[in-house]
Amino acid sequence: MKDLIRYSFIIAVFLGTASCNLDEEIKGDFTEDFDPANPGVGTKNNVNKPTPNDGLADAFSRVLAGTATNGGFFQVQELSSDEAVITQKGGDWFDGGVYITMHEHKFTPQTLSINDAWSQAYAGIFQCNDLLDTDLPANSVAQLRVLRAFFYWSLIDLFGNVPIVTTAGGNALQSPRAEVFDFIETELLEAIPDLTPGKPEYGRVNQAAAWALLSRLYLNGEIYASENHYQDAIDAADEVINSGLYNLSPNYADVFSPANVENEEHIFVAPFDEATGTGMNIAQMT
Repeated sequence: MKDLIRYSFIIAVFLGTASCNLDEEIKGDFTEDFDPANPGVGTKNNVNKPTPNDGLADAFSRVLAGTATNGGFFQVQELSSDEAVITQKGGDWFDGGVYITMHEHKFTPQTLSINDAWSQAYAGIFQCNDLLDTDLPANSVAQLRVLRAFFYWSLIDLFGNVPIVTTAGGNALQSPRAEVFDFIETELLEAIPDLTPGKPEYGRVNQAAAWALLSRLYLNGEIYASENHYQDAIDAADEVINSGLYNLSPNYADVFSPANVENEEHIFVAPFDEATGTGMNIAQMT
């Protein structure tokens, strides 16, 4: 009787085990369709918008260099302040210690970042001068003059005395910072009448962009030209505000969203996206 009970128990256990669901849960594959919670996976939610086919791309594409990349203007301006730091990640992002050098203010004229900022600006100036040497509509000429002024603004902000070159392939001696200030101011004021007063085409500039750059130039007039231009800065900023073209975005993060094309705060944009311009690596920096 004891053996019969023992055998009956073994059979019951076996049959119970055999009735279990032994299907393996596969964690490495998707077995059904679903909508991803992360918008970075699956269907993209950003809409790229190509820049116009106006013959100005060679010049305006130069804005990308040093704008939101780890070299040149952005790096010199941000890493030398307390606003940003690029840290080493494992064996990557040390790059010879250049980011530490900038952060600790140990840079020299030979530091790669300093050289990049200089060469990137003059590469953009060269492209502007090259295109200005061709037959272009008045609006295109005005846009190129604003863009060239932008590059010269970055130069006097970083370096002070710089050469003013206005011909393709030309060269010049360094001009005092105050003279470069006057050159930028004149270029912008003379360009404004030929610029569109409305919204510009994507990646281009309008009157508001010129006024905004003038406001920034005037705001630093005491540094650039040893002159007080605060009222001029206010007046130029008012031109942008009173244009009615721009508003503060209700959600500040939307300004930097992947879907931020034609955001209501954007005045002069550097279009980084997979269709128009690549190379922005702020995510990798941080």
